Amino acid sequence: MLDFLKEMKIIRVLNAVAAGQTAQLGAAVDLAGYDAVCHILILNTVTSGCVLGMQLSDAATSGGTYTNITPAVLSFTDAGTASNTLMILDVLVPQQRFVKCNVTRTTQNAVLDGMIAIAYRSKGRPITADVSVIASALAVATS
Repeated sequence: MLDFLKEMKIIRVLNAVAAGQTAQLGAAVDLAGYDAVCHILILNTVTSGCVLGMQLSDAATSGGTYTNITPAVLSFTDAGTASNTLMILDVLVPQQRFVKCNVTRTTQNAVLDGMIAIAYRSKGRPITADVSVIASALAVATS
């Protein structure tokens, strides 16, 4: 049985960001012991016409030089439907140990509620929770 909390590591990589058109860079995710990472961008109010983008990059060290992962890029032009939705970008087996996600917001304003990353395809279990997770629990329903 898959136990999400013991199979995957959940990390908050970007805090909320006020309305604007500036790029935002998520924190590096250390993939030591993992083969994949999924970034989930949480959108708040997005002005119609805003162009949103996500680009993953990787590096050998957390402070190293990051190189864009091709084709790990996602772009969306809002037609008035992006407010309070998600954008998700996933990468399997990146070439380097550390992965970051760059978020772009151009043309019109967008408010970001934050971004989380989920490292998965773990080579070891159980997973130790990231410091950005203050509490978690597994509930097993009984009849």
